[in-house]
Amino acid sequence: MLPRAKNYLRSLRRCERAALAERCGVALKTIQNITYGKNPSISLACRIAEQSSGAVTPRDLRPDVDWDLIDSTLSKKER
Repeated sequence: MLPRAKNYLRSLRRCERAALAERCGVALKTIQNITYGKNPSISLACRIAEQSSGAVTPRDLRPDVDWDLIDSTLSKKER
């Protein structure tokens, strides 16, 4: 996880993390684990990014993923 994502998640109060977890459809413990180093799934990284209103991106949360490949695969499916 890149510092931008780590800083964002750590800046949230517990109640804000709980609200984020609820909006993402996961348990608070899941968000807590991500905050302190566990990688979210690709789909959860996308949901967190969406629910953060642009504060973080999926790339911030999972820099190990080849997002360009995913983007190009999705673009081909949309054609």
